[in-house]
Amino acid sequence: MNFRTMQAANRRKTFGLLAGMGLLTGLVAYAALTYFGSSGAAIVPFAVGIALIGVWGSYYGSDKLVLTMTGAKEIQESDNPKLFGLVQEVCIASGLKLPKIAIVVDPAPNAFATGRNPEHALIAFTTGILDVMDRDELQGVIAHEMSHVANRDTLVSAVAA
Repeated sequence: MNFRTMQAANRRKTFGLLAGMGLLTGLVAYAALTYFGSSGAAIVPFAVGIALIGVWGSYYGSDKLVLTMTGAKEIQESDNPKLFGLVQEVCIASGLKLPKIAIVVDPAPNAFATGRNPEHALIAFTTGILDVMDRDELQGVIAHEMSHVANRDTLVSAVAA
């Protein structure tokens, strides 16, 4: 199995996971109707609505939720031209669109990617990783995070969460 075949299979699995969430909601609605009879019918639209909000929220809002949870602040090129330059280099080499960039004030060296697809990606770096890594090491971390964006691992993580 080559990379493109695996990538397509993983996209189908992600879609299947989302569809499975909808099916599970339908089964819960059916169980509620079976158990409660017609008095349970009032629960069905509510349950379906909650499920749809959950699926929609995990797809469209996961990046914002992650930023809020980590305290990451999106930055502009003028805030850290060196970091933006490194990310731009990796983007040119990989053929990917420049993601948004954020900083998390935390002494622990870490970085993460989030977003539902390469067009809506964000990469966040802690102040700790920016302080301890040299240019080449940081470029490797950026390439690693961009690979998550390119392979849509960020979508899978968002849906799984």
